[in-house]
Amino acid sequence: MQPLRRIPFALRDDVTKDLQAQLDAGIFEPVNAAPWISNLVIATKKSGGIRTCVDLRAVNKAVVPDKYPLPTAEELTAQFHGSTIFTKLDLRQGYLQVPLHAASRDLTTFVTHAGVFRYTRMPFGLNSAPSCFQKVMSTILAGIPGVAVYLDDIVVHGPDLHIHDCRLHRVFSALLQNNLTLNGGKCTFAAPAVEFVGFRLSAKGIAPLMSNIEAVHRIPEPTSASQVASFLGMTAYYLRFLPHYSQTTAPLRQLLKKDEPWAWTAACSDAVRSLKSQLSTAPVLAHFDPVCPTIVTCDASAGALGAVLSQLQNGIERPVAFASRALSPTEQRYSVGEREALACVWACERWHLYLYGRLFTLRTDHQSLTTLLSASGTGHKPLRLHRWADRLRQY
Repeated sequence: MQPLRRIPFALRDDVTKDLQAQLDAGIFEPVNAAPWISNLVIATKKSGGIRTCVDLRAVNKAVVPDKYPLPTAEELTAQFHGSTIFTKLDLRQGYLQVPLHAASRDLTTFVTHAGVFRYTRMPFGLNSAPSCFQKVMSTILAGIPGVAVYLDDIVVHGPDLHIHDCRLHRVFSALLQNNLTLNGGKCTFAAPAVEFVGFRLSAKGIAPLMSNIEAVHRIPEPTSASQVASFLGMTAYYLRFLPHYSQTTAPLRQLLKKDEPWAWTAACSDAVRSLKSQLSTAPVLAHFDPVCPTIVTCDASAGALGAVLSQLQNGIERPVAFASRALSPTEQRYSVGEREALACVWACERWHLYLYGRLFTLRTDHQSLTTLLSASGTGHKPLRLHRWADRLRQY
């Protein structure tokens, strides 16, 4: 049970108004007491208004979370090949449209200056809420082609307007049947491009969201290890657009090593500027097409591995994703051939979702690797090469 956190006078009128609106809408109900008591958290919206949330950290420690998997960005963005028309739908108040079982309501009880309340709808902040909501939405929209769902965001797409409209009508029917409402102000209909999970989707492919890139550009140079970690976390979301990410970020990652003294150098400044520049000039990546010839190009340097997943689409080789990673101190001592072999194994396993069960071309600039999967040849091979060969044979 948490003691009451007093709300500042400057916010009380707005908080009271918001609480009353949710109370009138039946989102929560008044109670006198409960075994669990949490506090309000006040967040500011982009529009300047406030959003009232509940600090459910103590409750989450005692709740067994739902394990329904959330789709990854790769899974979500791998289904748009061939589409030219896009609609994005935003569910109004997301989680709050899901009724909360009466036996679970006491867990969501919270205290305010206006009294004690508990939710009748699934609140934000509950550790089971994202998985539960994803499961609900996936079940409701199951069987409808050309639909991508991530929590309260839905994208309907099609190769032409007729097919798109047919799919959209089925989505509307499913939402209506389950009494789900949309936020009309945040919906985009029949557009050539939409924003989804931090990316801009169009018939040409997928690109980083410009507003996110601008936000990265506004970040000043880090002054502590935690700020470096935060900066790398933001830029790593667009790792697939940055072919030299590991090599570029090496000076920054050095600052995050255990017991490493803080020493900001010119190389660190150059790395920050280079990352921002690479994001600004990031290419538009092609949508993965299951029927197009697929190519995996690998390379290795003394300190990092790099790879490109590309496809021949309309006679042109287009990148689908870039990937890179740093070599460990042990891996840096491998021979050139071993590092090149490691790059091949790592790249195939990195894009396992795209490559498994599909014919593709593995391209490398190291000629001796052509015998890696061959049983012929003479001479001793390190055991790790035999293990890597076994791992590659599944593809």
